[in-house]
Amino acid sequence: MKKFISFTGLIIFLLILISSGCKKDEVVVTKTTEELLIGTWDVSYFAQVTYLNGVKEEESESIDLIAPGGMTLEILDDGTGEEWEYGDLNDTFTWVLDGDILTITVAGEVPMVMPMSFTVTDTRLLLIGSITTTYETDTYVYTQTIIADKATD
Repeated sequence: MKKFISFTGLIIFLLILISSGCKKDEVVVTKTTEELLIGTWDVSYFAQVTYLNGVKEEESESIDLIAPGGMTLEILDDGTGEEWEYGDLNDTFTWVLDGDILTITVAGEVPMVMPMSFTVTDTRLLLIGSITTTYETDTYVYTQTIIADKATD
């Protein structure tokens, strides 16, 4: 009887061991930073602070852009992008990713180049950047903070 219990226990132990070893490992697909950036982003927060000669001149938050369709960034896989406000194309830009810096260049008579630090996940994008320009004897610094959520199809 003792041998029967030991033999039965051994069989049960082996079955548990074998069945747990047969499970397939889960495959985790990790997207590159560039793959995470590509897509349409609905801006939920946009703030800009303007400094003139080192003194805060103006601070604004665009709360109205939080509404659905208010402000959308479309980052395309060819290094270009578009900024839409309430369904109208507002600006086009190019972008370059260099490590943890995303440089956005807005087209225009005088192109605006803004290197931005960023954090991106499958669902959220945070951009923080600033540019400095000089006009005559005045130095302007513009800082921007943008938070956007990945648009759903």
